[in-house]
Amino acid sequence: MANPHQLVNQTEARRLNGDVSAMTWWRWRQAGLVPEPVVIRGRNYYRADDLAKMQRALVNQRTGAIG
Repeated sequence: MANPHQLVNQTEARRLNGDVSAMTWWRWRQAGLVPEPVVIRGRNYYRADDLAKMQRALVNQRTGAIG
């Protein structure tokens, strides 16, 4: 993702995070693992930099790294 301020639709966000199902994404949102979306005309979009932070946090959580 070249532009950190780029908005990514929910389908693309799910694909970028392991091609998880819509239900898994919903569960992650309920658990607070997914950043708050930007809602435009009733559709969810995510900031690319927020998704990158989410991915780093998940990797750090799995590996036990701090940061």
